[in-house]
Amino acid sequence: MMAAVVVDAAALVVIEPSPPVEVSGPDPSVVVGPGTYRAADVYGPVTDGSQTRSESALARAERKRGIRVPRLDCPMLVVAGKDYLETRGRPVAEYYRAQLLEFPDLNHGELVSDPQVCDAIRRWVGCQLP
Repeated sequence: MMAAVVVDAAALVVIEPSPPVEVSGPDPSVVVGPGTYRAADVYGPVTDGSQTRSESALARAERKRGIRVPRLDCPMLVVAGKDYLETRGRPVAEYYRAQLLEFPDLNHGELVSDPQVCDAIRRWVGCQLP
């Protein structure tokens, strides 16, 4: 979402994005610093067969503390499943007046691999671009 503003994107598709400050508000209690973050350490072992990976603790902390994306000037599609529909999907779509595609039977990991989601995104993008 941050890059879409900088590069003047023609369209944007997000899958259960972390909500920016404008949607969730800031969390100044989050300590921002370097390191490595492992999701399994916080959320427990993965049960859907996907692999966990380490990521930047700095990037995660900045995201959790709050990143500003006050507006988007391009069409946007928000894709959401059962895990984050109420906390990410709907609120982000409402704030940015984006189209929302709900997949209530799919979890966060399944959204990126399910063929029906890929097809729906492909159709939406095809309608947005010349």
